[in-house]
Amino acid sequence: MRFDDQGNEIMGNSMQWLSILVFSITAAFFVLVLYLWLAGHNPLDQPKSWEVDEHEVVNWMEQVAQAEQTFE
Repeated sequence: MRFDDQGNEIMGNSMQWLSILVFSITAAFFVLVLYLWLAGHNPLDQPKSWEVDEHEVVNWMEQVAQAEQTFE
C-alpha cells in the first residue's frame, strides 16, 4: 500500500470518497423514486397549483358580465 506524507493510505482515502459518491447518488435516486411515487401516476399531466385553467377564467368572466347586466 502507498502512504502519503502524513502516513495515510492513499487508496483508502480514494475508496472513502468513492463510497461517499456512490452513497450520495443512490440516496438521490431513492429520493427521486419516493417523489415520483408520492406524486402519483404521471405528475407531468397533473396541473400545478400555480397553473390557471383558461376555461374556468373565461366562464367566471362570463358569469361576472351576466351578473353586471342583471344588476343594471
